[in-house]
Amino acid sequence: MDFREEMMEAYRRAYEAHPGLEAFRGRKKALLWGMMALFALSKLLTAIPAWNYASHAVIVIGGLMGLVIPGIFALAVWRGGWRFSLALLLPAASIALELFRSWFPALAAGGDFHPLFHVTLWTAVATCLYLVGVVLYLSVPAKNRAYGEVLSQVTESLILRSKELAAQQRPGQPAPAGGYLAPGSVPAAPPAQAAPEPRAAVPPDAPSPQAAAPSFPQPVPAGAGPEGTEPLSCYRQIADAAGPEGLDDSFSLSCPGPEQGGIRFAAGARDGITMYHTHIETKDDPALHEILALISAGYLQSEERLNSYFDDAVKGPRMLSLIDGLQGWIAGHREELDPGMLYRFAGHIIRESRRPECVKLGLSLLEMLHGTPEEEAELRRVISTLALCDEFTLFCLYVIRGWEDGAAQLFRLAKLVHGWGRIFLVHELPADSQEVRDWLLREGWRNTVLSNYSTRLCAQRGGLPELLAREELTTEEWTAARELTTALLEEQPLPGLSAMEEGPAMLEDLLRHAARTALTAEDRSALEQLLPYLTENGREGEAWEALAQRCRGLLAP
Repeated sequence: MDFREEMMEAYRRAYEAHPGLEAFRGRKKALLWGMMALFALSKLLTAIPAWNYASHAVIVIGGLMGLVIPGIFALAVWRGGWRFSLALLLPAASIALELFRSWFPALAAGGDFHPLFHVTLWTAVATCLYLVGVVLYLSVPAKNRAYGEVLSQVTESLILRSKELAAQQRPGQPAPAGGYLAPGSVPAAPPAQAAPEPRAAVPPDAPSPQAAAPSFPQPVPAGAGPEGTEPLSCYRQIADAAGPEGLDDSFSLSCPGPEQGGIRFAAGARDGITMYHTHIETKDDPALHEILALISAGYLQSEERLNSYFDDAVKGPRMLSLIDGLQGWIAGHREELDPGMLYRFAGHIIRESRRPECVKLGLSLLEMLHGTPEEEAELRRVISTLALCDEFTLFCLYVIRGWEDGAAQLFRLAKLVHGWGRIFLVHELPADSQEVRDWLLREGWRNTVLSNYSTRLCAQRGGLPELLAREELTTEEWTAARELTTALLEEQPLPGLSAMEEGPAMLEDLLRHAARTALTAEDRSALEQLLPYLTENGREGEAWEALAQRCRGLLAP
């Protein structure tokens, strides 16, 4: 395959991957040729008055030379991304300045002007407005910006390829750095051959996507770097460490970027602290919107841009504050974005990224998007694995709750995680079966962070007031009720028993059951914790005093 055929193939793949790209390229070419035609017309109109008294050769050469600078601008815009189109504002400003400095004042002064004056004047006005219009067309619509970046990438890859071919014809000349990478392909190997067929950036055990599906540059497989030193992605770390009972307590993600002052947050802690102890300020960042538009258009360096956006692990942006604004922006621009490209990128990034916030972005996208049944089945496995790590449980549950069996999967995961992940899951877990309610009473509130985050929720959804109101309790029911009620006595950082309307009645029922039970050491310990609660913190009155007196009586030797 010669270079021309390779070039046509590169554009063909780009057109297949990005519907509408070919039409955009045609419109961009027509706009730039239209710009050159207007400049040529302006040069012709200025040359007409001098045609009869100046050298024709000088006029022709001067006119052609006058088109060099506009040609340079046109070539830069044609080969570059959308930002290069902003350069057209320079000649537009130059023309506008000349119009307001010379032409309009002359016209305002009045007089009998030759028709050629008016033609030349309004041609200059049209050229100025045309340039502004081209800039607006290429730089304002998000889809056009993304198309421009894709075409720029195709052009860059073809330039590199031409340099590779030229280097092969000069023995001893090294090939240019970077290699040839056409949209939807992986690096050509060796350079002398045509670029291989596109393949998606998925782990080796994932099913192959359809051949026509656009893809992203194939990453180096995790752990396959020089002498096995390539760091593992977050997903690979979790998948390698997970067992039937989830992750070991000693598991810790290895992520790029130092922690501030050597402090390392527990998995999920930063999101959890933000949710429970601060006000989540929803942010809407245009920089992230631009990256999403590039992802939608298949921009080859979109993953690099995303990594740079989330590069600062300490002070950088956090997905928890961005998710609502991001999803709202996507919903408002659904006509401009390619959901297939976003879905495939999200699947790629949750498998391969080492940056937790990038993984959370991918999960946030998957909450809104759907793929083929085969793709959904594969990503279901990946998401269920990521959910085992407290750092990702919150964002995974946003996706899982939309599954047909989402409630059952959330319950399964809640039993496998024990830190912030369990706290997040308990908050979202529907108490739609007796099994779930019993688990909430016995285990749901227990976590390795602080039980207070979940005790009141578990008591309410698990039916603790109703359980205590029964006439008789089994030993297991009494133990569960006593332990959860004792945990509810803790009122910080969230209100516990005091925030429950049934609180006093629950304590009365608890003491009633205690009076019928042969108290164990654990029972007595619970009553010893209850007594100060009944007599302190401003709890006064006959009802509280009566409860305290009954508690003292039960503790009496």
